[in-house]
Amino acid sequence: IMRKQLKVHPEAKVIGMVGAFTEMKDYKTFYAAAQLLLSRISNLVFLCIGKGTESKESRDLIDKENREHFRLLGRKSDVESYVNAMDIAVLSTYTEGISNFILESMAIEKPVVSTAGGGTNEILLDNETGFLVDPMNPEQMAEKLEILIKDPDLCMKMGKAGLERVKNGFAIDQMMDRFVILYK
Repeated sequence: IMRKQLKVHPEAKVIGMVGAFTEMKDYKTFYAAAQLLLSRISNLVFLCIGKGTESKESRDLIDKENREHFRLLGRKSDVESYVNAMDIAVLSTYTEGISNFILESMAIEKPVVSTAGGGTNEILLDNETGFLVDPMNPEQMAEKLEILIKDPDLCMKMGKAGLERVKNGFAIDQMMDRFVILYK
């Protein structure tokens, strides 16, 4: 239903990022990676969800001929339904703690491509639940996204591994137990 509302062709791959368009999130790299991919694969749609993603500053980072492939949605309250519509989740950032977006994406079996660093390295297992890429490296991000786009079995495998990772390492009761141990 959500893909239809977003006017996404049924065969298109949907790649999305959730995060405010701020100096801490690196939409510039995400947009550059997306446009590199669009030069090779045309059946793609990129969802950008978060305060400011619909702004002129955000829109100006996208070449006019590619804008039809982007949905700059701004702040949304029903984020999970948008994440469900994605085939691949992306987090491009300069710094990050433990990202709810990454955990939520993994919990609904989405492979994740994210910039390395901070808490992301604790959550995402490179080459297992997704791919870690160097910050500010659109070529590397595009390369990892292309691998996933062209290999649906790998997407499924990484998605399932992500769900297991969340269930076995980030369930609320397990995290509470770890906090109790830490404080003791």
